Amino acid sequence: MECAPLGVGTVEMNRNLMMVAKGMYTLAAVLGLPSLLGTVLFGWFALQMHLASPATNAKPGPVSSDALIGTAQQIFRAAGSAIGFFGSVVEGLATGLAVACAIVFVFAIGMYFTGRGVANHETWARILGILFAVLLLLVSSAGMLIGGRIGATAALAMAVMSGYSFWILCSRYV
Repeated sequence: MECAPLGVGTVEMNRNLMMVAKGMYTLAAVLGLPSLLGTVLFGWFALQMHLASPATNAKPGPVSSDALIGTAQQIFRAAGSAIGFFGSVVEGLATGLAVACAIVFVFAIGMYFTGRGVANHETWARILGILFAVLLLLVSSAGMLIGGRIGATAALAMAVMSGYSFWILCSRYV
């Protein structure tokens, strides 16, 4: 009796599929929990800044006849406007980070359910898993180009795992 090559037999392929499914579960947890926390915290911060009453700008009144006091009034009015602009920028950043964290959270939920589908040998999950693997491979390739030494090493590890997942999920269709 001949042995089937590694990865061709149903038992071995099931083990590989389970490894890919567990990898998807792990990635979903690693991405999902911090992004959920970020969504809640940044969303709360952005909402608090949006609902806070804006500082009232004093109408430019008569400038004092004393030059020093008039100059101080103008300086403080300009500083108040700069601080208001800074507050608007911070509110925009908080809103952008909340949206980015929400997108990552939705991606993590998709990874979790795709992992469940791969574990149950669903065809839709294989196809979606292939798309996720290609997406992560592209992101990790960009990370290798722009990351430093540690970032490039982490991106390389993610690229290897994405390539392995792509190979396992595509092996049925080849």
